[in-house]
Amino acid sequence: MVATGFVFGSEIVYFFCVEENVFPLGGKIGLSVGAGLLCGLTAVLIHYVGFFVAGFQFGLLSAVAGLILLEQVYHPFTKWIPFGVILGAGILAALVVSVTDHCFILFTALLFILLCACRTARVQVRARTIPSMATITDTRYQRSIDVDA
Repeated sequence: MVATGFVFGSEIVYFFCVEENVFPLGGKIGLSVGAGLLCGLTAVLIHYVGFFVAGFQFGLLSAVAGLILLEQVYHPFTKWIPFGVILGAGILAALVVSVTDHCFILFTALLFILLCACRTARVQVRARTIPSMATITDTRYQRSIDVDA
């Protein structure tokens, strides 16, 4: 529950910091890590909060996966449909996990580990493809840098 609370708190605060663009990058990261630690400790010390956060994150991730699959068949014409589906699935899963405590925590942890493994695999694939590019465009000076030289 520490990991789900930490990730949930830190990503929410980081998204708000990026949207407002008040702090430099180090300030955004420090603020989000601090909020993540606070949310992680709260999730561990108050069990019902931990179950609610774990269930909410499980519902969010499940709804996002469902919407990605649905996108192949149907594209919603407004942004409120995916927003309502994601929020509704998150709250429904949070309530179900809060009521049934330990049964769905296993599924939530499994989904969280699967998501981390997919992110790690995607980063490794991208890291292998970057050095093979012939030129990299530097956007600060609007010039191309030759990598092979």
